[in-house]
Amino acid sequence: MAHDLIIRGGDVLDGTGAAAVRADVAVDGDRIGAVGDLTGETATNEIDAQSLASSKAFEQLGWRPQVALDDGLRASIEWYRTHLERSRVEVSA
Repeated sequence: MAHDLIIRGGDVLDGTGAAAVRADVAVDGDRIGAVGDLTGETATNEIDAQSLASSKAFEQLGWRPQVALDDGLRASIEWYRTHLERSRVEVSA
């Protein structure tokens, strides 16, 4: 499967304040499809980010994450679990 976009060799920040990690990021539709070494992956469009500063937007806009990535993911998963349980409809045959 080809991704819609791969940004290759960028400095990826996880929002925790940890140092950036050099990685590729694949985008599928409006979602991040994969992060890491995507050397064997293909995409409709590709951006070589090795010379770009991916944290530039953070610096210019003064944006800072409200929660760490792990905490945000945990909270999101819990929200979906709770709301999916409430929305389930039982069908009797």
